[in-house]
Amino acid sequence: MNPAGAGDEETGQARSGPHTSGLAVAALLLPVLSLPLAILIIWTWGRLTSAWPSLAPPDSVGVAWTALVVSLLSLILAIVALARILRYRERLAGTTRAIEAIIVSALVALVWLMLLPVMSRAQESGRMALCMSNVDDLMRGIEMYLEDNDQSFPQASVWCDAIKPYHLYDESFVCPDARRLKCGYAFSSALSSLQYEKVVTPEKTAAIFESGRGWNASGGADLLPAVPRHWRFHDLGTDMWGFADGHVTRLRREETVKPGVIQWQPQPEPK
Repeated sequence: MNPAGAGDEETGQARSGPHTSGLAVAALLLPVLSLPLAILIIWTWGRLTSAWPSLAPPDSVGVAWTALVVSLLSLILAIVALARILRYRERLAGTTRAIEAIIVSALVALVWLMLLPVMSRAQESGRMALCMSNVDDLMRGIEMYLEDNDQSFPQASVWCDAIKPYHLYDESFVCPDARRLKCGYAFSSALSSLQYEKVVTPEKTAAIFESGRGWNASGGADLLPAVPRHWRFHDLGTDMWGFADGHVTRLRREETVKPGVIQWQPQPEPK
């Protein structure tokens, strides 16, 4: 009889028993940490954009997308972990944890999928509101320029430089959907140095509109972005407009091509 030897044998069997799958544990933790991980990733990306401004800036929708990807990754890991546990039962344990990870990951991913459309709409609405506010600021600058220059519009080739001194910040020239451009708007060249009283229908005559040509861009309809910058589920293809009378509005691209909606010539052409 060797009780000590029997104890060693039992200890050896215990040590050689199945151990909990680390993959299942990781898959269970990942969805719980999806939001902090997403924020960390976006923060890191934000630090990169400060070093390389050409990169797109992070935003709340980016956080949601990253969290969704992390949740889906944890779901895949959980499924793989469960498959490995079932295949190697003698070596791996943690079936319950793997199933819990699958359920939690699926639920978290579903929550992010439900939140994404809401966050996207809210973000686009905010960008459209900011873009319209920018155009309104530019029109206020033009109005002040008119008051100081005998009711004459600025010279088209230097319009940004001409109105910037009128309490305008650099951000006022930057469209939130075209942040790489120093100026995301253009000025109608037909109004260049023209007196306001010569504009026959100022409420319909385009003054400021969206463009991708940069600082001091001026011209006509050919300067509009090929694809409208602002898209919403119920409002597809929208541009922001500032008119010669000072009012600002947004119009669908399909509306702007209708006769009488937008006028580019401030004076009627002679018959």
